[in-house]
Amino acid sequence: LVHDLNLVAVADGMGGFQRGDVASRLATGVIRETVLEHRAIIDAYREKPGEEQRRAVKAMLETAVQRACLEVNEAASAVAGEGGRMGCTMDVLMVTGTTAFVAHVGDGRIYLLRGNEAHQLTEDHSLVQQQLREGLITAEEARRARFKNVITRALGVFPSVLVDSLHFELDKGD
Repeated sequence: LVHDLNLVAVADGMGGFQRGDVASRLATGVIRETVLEHRAIIDAYREKPGEEQRRAVKAMLETAVQRACLEVNEAASAVAGEGGRMGCTMDVLMVTGTTAFVAHVGDGRIYLLRGNEAHQLTEDHSLVQQQLREGLITAEEARRARFKNVITRALGVFPSVLVDSLHFELDKGD
């Protein structure tokens, strides 16, 4: 958490992998460090919130997540032993002015509470969600699925990962 940047990063260590707690701590530290190093990009957006600056902020958050992924991947053998694997999910939210930026990997979720309604903004990177999206199972089958905990994207499993990123404007009271 970085208060003056309205930045929150939440990582969840992966079950079944060694040292998910280490992966989570390392990843959130790298996110924080990278964002602080690139504070000028955020300041530029605050001063002149145009499309170019918005793309730069999103790219910076994606870079932070990629850097965290690589560092967790490289640390895995040192921490978990030869052939060891560790990983975590990652959800980053940063609010700059009235714009919220999100970077997402895994099955953590980010919701927007607007009025009396909650809106899920991120899609789970899970086997069940992929099967549901592809029409291989129904919503009811997804609720009862045996392998709900199997995720398809995480930090550290490979040196890089596909990051979902988005931005949206906040209304008063969100």
